[in-house]
Amino acid sequence: MLIDKWKNEEALVLHHKSKMMKQIADFRNKYELKMRVEKFIEYEEK
Repeated sequence: MLIDKWKNEEALVLHHKSKMMKQIADFRNKYELKMRVEKFIEYEEK
C-alpha cells in the first residue's frame, strides 16, 4: 500500500509527470501489476 498526499492539484499533476512515476509505470507494465487509486478529502470536524 502506498499513500501520498499533495498540497494541491497542481502538485499532483507535477508528481505524475516526474521521472519516478515513469519508472513506476514501466515497472507495473513489466510485471503486469494492477493499481487502484482512491481520493480522500480531508475535513475538519466542528
